[in-house]
Amino acid sequence: MNFNFKPYEISLIKLTTVAIAFLLINVWQGLADFVMNTNWVWFLVAAIVFAIKPLITMFNKQ
Repeated sequence: MNFNFKPYEISLIKLTTVAIAFLLINVWQGLADFVMNTNWVWFLVAAIVFAIKPLITMFNKQ
């Protein structure tokens, strides 16, 4: 699959993802408790792990 999204469309996808995450945290008390009781470092580690593949792809194409 090869999608040719414009930059603003990618931004809209990201904003939609954030909005859905906030919605889930707001309406699901168990998820809200998990997020509030988890150390922020785990979220940072997850973000770094999830960013590895896109960063490798980005730097290999240049």
